[in-house]
Amino acid sequence: MSATSIPASDRIVVALWRAGQARAARQYAGHALARNDPARAVLHRLIEGLEGGAAPPDDGEVPPLDFALVVALVDRYRLHEAEVLLRIAGLGRGDPRGKRLGTLLEAALAPFPADADPSYSAALQLVRAGQAPSALRAIEEVLRQSVSPPEWLVRRQRALASLVRGPWWEGPEPVEQVTRDTVLERVRARDLPGALEAAERAKATELAGVLRRLVAETEHLFGEAPPGSMDEPQTIPMEGHGLGELHIRMGMFADADAVYRKILDKAPGDERARAVLTDLVALRRALGQDAAPVPAREISSVHWLSKKAPKRAAEWGAGPDTERDRFVRIGAGDDGEDTTDVLAAADEAELLVKLGKADQALAMYRILAVRHPNKASYQRRIEEIEALAATRAGPLAEAVTARHDVSALLAQAVPTNPRIEVKDIRARYARLAEVDADDGETLVEPKRPEE
Repeated sequence: MSATSIPASDRIVVALWRAGQARAARQYAGHALARNDPARAVLHRLIEGLEGGAAPPDDGEVPPLDFALVVALVDRYRLHEAEVLLRIAGLGRGDPRGKRLGTLLEAALAPFPADADPSYSAALQLVRAGQAPSALRAIEEVLRQSVSPPEWLVRRQRALASLVRGPWWEGPEPVEQVTRDTVLERVRARDLPGALEAAERAKATELAGVLRRLVAETEHLFGEAPPGSMDEPQTIPMEGHGLGELHIRMGMFADADAVYRKILDKAPGDERARAVLTDLVALRRALGQDAAPVPAREISSVHWLSKKAPKRAAEWGAGPDTERDRFVRIGAGDDGEDTTDVLAAADEAELLVKLGKADQALAMYRILAVRHPNKASYQRRIEEIEALAATRAGPLAEAVTARHDVSALLAQAVPTNPRIEVKDIRARYARLAEVDADDGETLVEPKRPEE
């Protein structure tokens, strides 16, 4: 069918009406009127009959409805009418070019985004009036004057150029423009595998990782059932991970979120539930839903700092003069301090500093600073230990194993009474003085001489 032999619009409407395509007939007539078709009066009468539920007129012959008619309409730039025949009437299903033409028409006739300049609507009106070449020239002029034109306008220009200048059927197979919105639309349509494929094509790495893990966790739901599993009805209600996975594949993400939070309430150590919930929260936030953060893990290494933690009674001697009792009573908690069974928390942190374990001491002081925000000494001590750790210096740790030079100790021993003589202990403990080639004379754990 050539471009000059397109049947009259009212005859195409009647043909669609007789073929049971009343919806397509109504839309075709409306687009023909928007194009200011010469048969306006007849088209108005046909629309009244379609809306009133009348029977189609049986007068006169009607043209055949085929894909050749669609191509002829495209050649005359009657794109909206061609799109109706292709999309609703399905005239291009048997032709391999139908899919390609459908993709081009969809891109060329799609409405502009809501935030687009209102002046762009003039291009849409030109296309609706059958003046697609004029609309194409206007869009190309805008593109030439734009430093960074929007992607949707570039796609519109490409589709219109293929339809107007052709031949569109010889061009490459149209490729769907996949964006993050495409991925989310497939998620909302409960098609997680399709959303994963779209995310990988759109190179949305983070979203693709979330979808990949969720698909892997729920893929077993669609596997083959074990033999005999469907012989008897299952009466046990689904719960736990199985229920959460089902909610995910059904697109009920809020319900799945609640299921996994209940699992973590009962079993905080369930790392699989925590991992799935983390991906769920990320996916819900990508969809614009309000999702609470994942519950924090319990800190088991400092459980003794909890005010509710039970304290074991000391098993050492109760005598007030014994050495063991003195250690028991260090930081016993009379002033509300956090304590262990032996040392107060701050004292234990200081002991860790002296042992050179600055990281563990910092962890304890940071928790104490949170528990007791009014005590500035904790925050000050944190800063001091961080400064020591930054310089990799450990003066307190070195003090534990310091080796004191005997000569230096004697020089520091200045008597307060000049009549008192400071005796040289090396003469009295000559056998216990050790000579080190590098450090000189040192005194190490002296013992009393045998009498």
